[in-house]
Amino acid sequence: MNTRVEKKKILVIDDDISLSRILADALQEHDVSYEVTLVSSGEKGILKAKEIKPDLILLDLLMPDLSGIGVMQKMKQDSELSAIPILILSQMSDMEKIAEALSLGAKGYIIKADVDLHSMLEQIDNQL
Repeated sequence: MNTRVEKKKILVIDDDISLSRILADALQEHDVSYEVTLVSSGEKGILKAKEIKPDLILLDLLMPDLSGIGVMQKMKQDSELSAIPILILSQMSDMEKIAEALSLGAKGYIIKADVDLHSMLEQIDNQL
């Protein structure tokens, strides 16, 4: 009998590779270990989301090819992706961008500079 529990899958879409790796390590070593996939652009993120069907997406807003808002707009129009919960993970504390992300269905907004890793993990656990 196999009682192994499937790990929840988290897709991190962020062009800040060093922060993404720190976050991925923390998520993989967390009490509730997650399967984490990192991509560094919005376009790659959409393709990867279709491929792996993550349980949660952590999405940066400012990226060179396609912004987080652009990613959310494309995902909302795609029946395969529209139900995947998204947490925004950004350096920006621009209230307009936060409101726009939330109006597009983001489940929360984490400002990278204002939060420690433990708080971030707690917010992720709460979404899953």
